Amino acid sequence: MAINLFIGDSDYNLSFEAKKFSKDAYLVDFSNFENFLSSTFDEVTVYTSVGDLPKISQTRCVFYEIIKKADKIYYYPPKRWSDFSNEFTLQCGKTITEYFLYLINQEKNNVDGLNLSDYSNTSYLKLVNVPSALDRNFWVTGCSNTYGAAIDRNLRFAQIIANKRFGSNMVDLSKGGSSLEFQADQLLRSDIQAGDVVLWGLTSEYRSVFWDRPNNDPRSINPYTFDYKKTNKSDDICDETRLYKAVIVCHQVSNFCQKIGATLIMVPIICSEKLQLLLHNNPCYYQLPYITNFIDYGSDNLHPGPKQHALYADQIDKILEKVLNTHD
Repeated sequence: MAINLFIGDSDYNLSFEAKKFSKDAYLVDFSNFENFLSSTFDEVTVYTSVGDLPKISQTRCVFYEIIKKADKIYYYPPKRWSDFSNEFTLQCGKTITEYFLYLINQEKNNVDGLNLSDYSNTSYLKLVNVPSALDRNFWVTGCSNTYGAAIDRNLRFAQIIANKRFGSNMVDLSKGGSSLEFQADQLLRSDIQAGDVVLWGLTSEYRSVFWDRPNNDPRSINPYTFDYKKTNKSDDICDETRLYKAVIVCHQVSNFCQKIGATLIMVPIICSEKLQLLLHNNPCYYQLPYITNFIDYGSDNLHPGPKQHALYADQIDKILEKVLNTHD
């Protein structure tokens, strides 16, 4: 005695599977769902899909009401959904169907055929660098200026400091073109330990991170490459919003490092004057001397050159000397 429910797409395959199970299986759709919901059954087999029922509204979800009534649910997803699109995936039939099946299975454990492996997107969570255990790690993050674009990377300021103080124990989380949000996330999800030193070369707050679906990777936009007229999201890069997000992530990382006993040194590399002022009273922020331009450039005539990196290394090392002596 049971209500057997077959769920899938609105295609022939679903009815075929249901009728294989019971020749009397019938479709629940717009025309009869109210009758089905109000009836009692000794045993019945039915089939339906999100596309066969009224759309979900703010007051009612008929699809959920039907699957909640079932004693046993058999899920038969198609090889290709009828509303499949590479562009729109958040509110498609597959996502909605599997969301509600997931909910009901949590409650009743009565769904066969549900596989949620498509929702284990580890690309969202990948880290730039996953180090092995070291005695004392020196963590570095920032954009291309910290990464050492257009110069020998042994000449970048972070490597110079690492060679002097930490040997080979540097973990490089920097990434060209990345935003403060991306950099903060990398730090917060890395295995930073008490006693570690974290150097953050702050980039421009006008970069905003977004998910690049074709390349399956996060990217950052800035006012020079972002055409807000195409997306109507001009607030993504407006001054106040970007400053707000920048200050928040800087304080999040600062709070995290202080809580776990790691030493964080944030220095301005290409962030705005306003952000530097807003961070002046953060205990992990250290101001570098003002310069109008880089004293030399790398091979692309855009990023800082070896002399500028050497200057950064000297300035930051002096800060590091004072901080480590104070902590010791």
